[in-house]
Amino acid sequence: MPVEKLITEVIPFRGLRYDTKKVEIAKAIAPPYDVISSGEREQYRAYPYNICHLILPGADYEGAARIFDEWQKKKILIQDDAPSFYLYAQEYMDNGVKKKRLGCMGSLRLQETEGSSVLPHEQTLSKPKEDRFTLLRTVQANLSPIFGIIEDQDRLFVKTIKEYTDQHPAPVGIEIAGVRHEFWQVSDPSVVRSLQDALVGEKILIADGHHRYESALAYRSERRRQAGKTDPDAPYEFVLMHFVSAKDQGLTIWPFHRVLQGGRTSQKEGIIRELNGYFEIKNVSSHQLLAQLAEQKGKRPAFGLYLKGRKSYLLTLQHNSAANALLSELPPPMRQLDVSILHTIVLKQILDHPVDEEHIYFTPDAQKAIDQVERNGYEMTFLLNPTPIEQIYSIAGASTRLPQKSTYFYPKLLSGLVINKLS
Repeated sequence: MPVEKLITEVIPFRGLRYDTKKVEIAKAIAPPYDVISSGEREQYRAYPYNICHLILPGADYEGAARIFDEWQKKKILIQDDAPSFYLYAQEYMDNGVKKKRLGCMGSLRLQETEGSSVLPHEQTLSKPKEDRFTLLRTVQANLSPIFGIIEDQDRLFVKTIKEYTDQHPAPVGIEIAGVRHEFWQVSDPSVVRSLQDALVGEKILIADGHHRYESALAYRSERRRQAGKTDPDAPYEFVLMHFVSAKDQGLTIWPFHRVLQGGRTSQKEGIIRELNGYFEIKNVSSHQLLAQLAEQKGKRPAFGLYLKGRKSYLLTLQHNSAANALLSELPPPMRQLDVSILHTIVLKQILDHPVDEEHIYFTPDAQKAIDQVERNGYEMTFLLNPTPIEQIYSIAGASTRLPQKSTYFYPKLLSGLVINKLS
């Protein structure tokens, strides 16, 4: 199979949006489907026009398609007249610092993830891909944006968005859980062209939405087979993506902490002895653990270990023969990555512990991770530093993928602000 050329093509599209005269937009939107708990899902679905009726239909994909069609017939959802880009700002607090992240939603021409300008950085699972593919095939629309990051070396992209948003009050503004969301439709040809020019030639790191991107590729392949030809202008050749500059000061990456129980996790003393063969282990106060862990960021691979009974340790990697032998099995960019070292040496070698969501509780909230140990029967938690964006690019650029749940980009994008219809 020939390798696709490194071409990034993003076009404006006629977005499908809620009619705010008929719908309370703050009640209609929701976070991405994969961060919504079952209880939260029912809370969102209590509002008859919430986007969860579409993005989380359970097994009733046909029901979601019927609702989607009904909302269009009743003009609950209205398609914009002009092809547009959609600017999106999120203002929030991060550890006491006020930040604002700027981005733009457009329609990206799909590319395979091998040898192209689209760089996935995390592993995917078959079950979520099957779910998102079936929903996409049935509803025939991108209901939520994929989150992509561009390098934006000249900062032209983020400057263009900032200039526009500074000069135009946001038509849509929503405050949810401490995050201010602002949204603009932009069809001005000069602004659209400036954004397109800024995106040409960019490599796109998929931050969130790996399963949806791969599902969009599968859907494209199916439609091409059905058509018996390739139509470069067909809607299914594109996917809805939200672009953010890596140079944006509002780009925040949190780590995913790992909370464990079962298996060998109750054998605390033996585990500490074995860890000592690979790491320098320092007893620290639980109140100081995160601060001391943060001091290691960018210096040495390290993570924190919190055990039931309020025992906590700072673990920093020893580059001894035992550690190097295990890490030599990893691709070179992964050998200095905290989460890969944790998985390879600790979870796999020492604990022989599965790393999927059925066996590990993942959370970006360090205090919540500790509480799970103290109050909810878990045995230990491993606390990590966030992975720097430069390291993620390096790993993705080497066609290597991080372990599942390695990054948590905050804040999450809302679903329901705009839909990309594919039929």
